[in-house]
Amino acid sequence: ELHSWKSNQQKILRRSMLHPKNFQTCELLEDVKYVNHDNRSIRLRRSSSIKDKARILDMDNIYISYFQMLWAFTFVGPFSYLRWKKGVSKLRLRVILNKLG
Repeated sequence: ELHSWKSNQQKILRRSMLHPKNFQTCELLEDVKYVNHDNRSIRLRRSSSIKDKARILDMDNIYISYFQMLWAFTFVGPFSYLRWKKGVSKLRLRVILNKLG
């Protein structure tokens, strides 16, 4: 059964009041108070450190030193590959065992 956003919003806020110690610093709960999906209007809290628009979006280059690159190639890369390989091997073994019954 589907309920409207307003009823779900009220339910969330009512249940959060039952546990004020846990939810008094919850930022997501504060955002729920200001969102109204029925009218499609969203009011977000603005942080003073966030700029409204970037003048230039440049995400092409990340400059690192030679030693940072060497560290990544030596320690981060191989162990990330081994962890990926271990996960894929587990999944393949799981598929094989599932087929065997």
